Amino acid sequence: MVEIRLGQGSEDDGQVRKVSAVEVPEHSGAEIPVGPGFPGTWDVAVPGVGEVTWEGFYTGPYRLDPGEIDGICRALLGIGPEEVPDAAGRELRPYVSDGSPVVSVVLHSATPMLKSLEADLDDTVNGRVADDVATYVETRAVSLARPGDLVVGRTAPWRAAAALAAETDGVELVEVPGIEYYYLSHALLRLAAMEGERSPVLARLIDTVRTRPQTLVRLYAVDLEIQIFLLYLKRAAGVPALRTDANSPEVGSYWNTKAPLHPTVTDAAALSVADLAPYEVMRAEAAVAPLGRRLGVRCPVVPGYAIDGRRPDIEAVHAQLVTAGRLFAERYGIVRGCLKPSEGGAGARIVPGLDLTDPVTLARQAERVWRAQETFVLEAHVDYLDSPLAPGVFLSPSGHVRDGHLAPGLTLQLTNGTSWQGNVFFEEEYAGQVGLSAAAYRTVRDALAELRDGFAGQDLSVVTAGFDFAVGRLGGRFGDEAQVVLQDPNLSSHGAEYLRFFRDRVLEKGGPGCAVTQVVDPALDLRALRARTDGRPPWSEVISSIPGRWGMLAVAADSPREAAARMAAWHDAWTEAGLIRPAPRR
Repeated sequence: MVEIRLGQGSEDDGQVRKVSAVEVPEHSGAEIPVGPGFPGTWDVAVPGVGEVTWEGFYTGPYRLDPGEIDGICRALLGIGPEEVPDAAGRELRPYVSDGSPVVSVVLHSATPMLKSLEADLDDTVNGRVADDVATYVETRAVSLARPGDLVVGRTAPWRAAAALAAETDGVELVEVPGIEYYYLSHALLRLAAMEGERSPVLARLIDTVRTRPQTLVRLYAVDLEIQIFLLYLKRAAGVPALRTDANSPEVGSYWNTKAPLHPTVTDAAALSVADLAPYEVMRAEAAVAPLGRRLGVRCPVVPGYAIDGRRPDIEAVHAQLVTAGRLFAERYGIVRGCLKPSEGGAGARIVPGLDLTDPVTLARQAERVWRAQETFVLEAHVDYLDSPLAPGVFLSPSGHVRDGHLAPGLTLQLTNGTSWQGNVFFEEEYAGQVGLSAAAYRTVRDALAELRDGFAGQDLSVVTAGFDFAVGRLGGRFGDEAQVVLQDPNLSSHGAEYLRFFRDRVLEKGGPGCAVTQVVDPALDLRALRARTDGRPPWSEVISSIPGRWGMLAVAADSPREAAARMAAWHDAWTEAGLIRPAPRR
């Protein structure tokens, strides 16, 4: 466990709290700058490293521990946490759009399911500039608000973005106290437990739902903490059901991870596939993975195995990795792998290009997985095909479900290392322009329909989703032929939604239908960047800005090639002017 001990800059009483353990390689000692709007500093006691200073973040590092969540849940709802998913399934209603306008409460909180706090701590102890996930998740969500919507948050960048949206679009700010908590959801639960409807913040939210029962709550993820808060909100408002743009609880938790795509090492090893071709082996293994076994989905999935890191001894974890490496070699002739946390987002904590024949590498990664005490997946390493759009753009298409319907077109992911850093929207007529064959485009679209139907066939409600695919070479017995394989489900709010919302607004104004977003490291706040017109192309927008941490630019054009060119020119002009820097590579 990681002990969080209070340091300068907080008004707490100095008690020690606990957060989940993170892997802590040797700390480089690099400093993170402190600037306006930061709530203070904390000393974090990290086993094996010592004290690390938590500073330069717009939130504190506290989180509610499981015992606190249990107590708050029982106090607010009269039930234990284990009963919450069933209650949420009855009382929270996933929203399927009929095209009518809706009033929304935009409530995006980073989620413990994706280990966001652990990822930021891992960056901190390694001397890397952290993403500050909690802050950018809250802040960028303001761009999803329409006139008359409420936006909920706490951080200084969120406040700046929300104030600007109030001026320009007529949204309403609802500012939550509890900045010492990393997760907005934890601050809301603490507020509900301590003050209830005496809190002006909660009173405003309850009144909105009570007077407008059709209000839609827009969420980043529907984890346990958010479910507890929404059930409290719904019951306090006295409405029959509360509408959300999130999936059903089982979809938003279990299926919103990478492990269900792959069989366990034990299940895979039990298959008799010695005489099968590699494509047949891939299908046989996918059939015994949860995605195939429970949902009947048969679309191609990147070969891989789920690794259970929650074993009490490291030897059991190491044995899984060794067996997985042997299966890759024997069945596919594959000797390179990619290790990913099953619960993770935006490319965090991924280790690509692992030599699966090297005992030292496998031992080192076994220790990493065991220390994390969570499930990982070991996948075949994919050599992505390049897109001709721009250097560093790979063929990693994604398709989406929005408001309960398959969304038109596909997007390509922009990546830097393993980090997601934007998207390119295109429809089938432009597939060749981005480097994707018509057959590959249809393969992805057909797989999307199969995934949607697979969930629906088990009465699992999917109203928001992004499914990421890889187009590239696996090598080994697959040779040089490129494969189109499913690689990652994002069954919650995702980064491509900001591209699609931007495109919606452009189309409403009669603008072009292709668009690009790019993640940057901004030097100025949102108001200052939006005021700058030098170097900006037509049909462009600064979506979000957290100075020194995270920002997003968007531009539209008549074709993906033109949109990418406009983004490149804009990015270069603002980089030269010192307004932005390239986002960090991971």
